[in-house]
Amino acid sequence: MEKEMNYNFKGVVFDLDGTLMYTLDDILIAMNYALGKNGLTLITVDEVKYFVGSGARVLIIRALKVNKTILEGKLEHTIELEDKVYEAYMEKYKVICTDHARPYNGVIRTLNALKRKGIKLAVLSNKPQRDTESVISQSFGDEIFDVVFGGRDGIPLKPEPQALYETIKLLGLKNEEIVYVGDSDVDVKTFLNANVFGIACCYGFRTKKELIEAGATNFANSPADILRYFEKK
Repeated sequence: MEKEMNYNFKGVVFDLDGTLMYTLDDILIAMNYALGKNGLTLITVDEVKYFVGSGARVLIIRALKVNKTILEGKLEHTIELEDKVYEAYMEKYKVICTDHARPYNGVIRTLNALKRKGIKLAVLSNKPQRDTESVISQSFGDEIFDVVFGGRDGIPLKPEPQALYETIKLLGLKNEEIVYVGDSDVDVKTFLNANVFGIACCYGFRTKKELIEAGATNFANSPADILRYFEKK
């Protein structure tokens, strides 16, 4: 959504992976555990970076579609295989999801600065609710964010706007009072679908070129850049 900066924003909803935190190492470890357990070719961190963003099930599907073992015809891509890899991934990730995850440089300072301004803060991730809560609690504690939402049964994942609308409602704010911050094409589609002001992070898992192609018009090259949308005139 394009609009002029109006300085009336009262809340920020953040994506998690690639926006608040670098989380690829643990995702990759869990992914390769699940692939190896099922006789599939392991993947690299550069590959997994482009598989994340749409939830764990889609992560698995994307990994299987390009898996060398399947492409060579040694295994067939079936729903049963998807389920096995998904279950193994979830089993492993639950245990290790906080082992290597870390906030990007400047994120905690930025969050604290927003809190001092009285800005309400929320997290909205496609990562399962349990894992979202674990990662946020481990790295930020339980006081910074007013709402922490991950993927939940019965609520469509981003880029569908329902979860964002629910987050805004729980913050007690209106759509026009919210800034949504994310690093992927999924995030850009989310704030466009919801018709809220959005900022695309160029320091995350996608390039600025990709974010522009997705429709983003406002950018943050670092977490501190987000603060300029909350400066006084």
